[in-house]
Amino acid sequence: MRAQNPSASGFGQSVLMFRESVPMFRESVPMFRESVSMSTKSVLMFRESVPMFRESVPILTKSVLNFSQRLLVLF
Repeated sequence: MRAQNPSASGFGQSVLMFRESVPMFRESVPMFRESVSMSTKSVLMFRESVPMFRESVPILTKSVLNFSQRLLVLF
């Protein structure tokens, strides 16, 4: 009887594990694509909102200043 080569059996096991993982990988690809497209959409929406935010900052600053001046008048 000949002893099996341990590295050969380890290689065989890793090939089997790889084969088992391929279908799971294939299933995860569409989910990954969907998450990438969602991320892209959210980045685009964020980019669109930046100018609106920039426009609102001076308005917000003015209203805060007006409010604080009114408080000073009251006290």
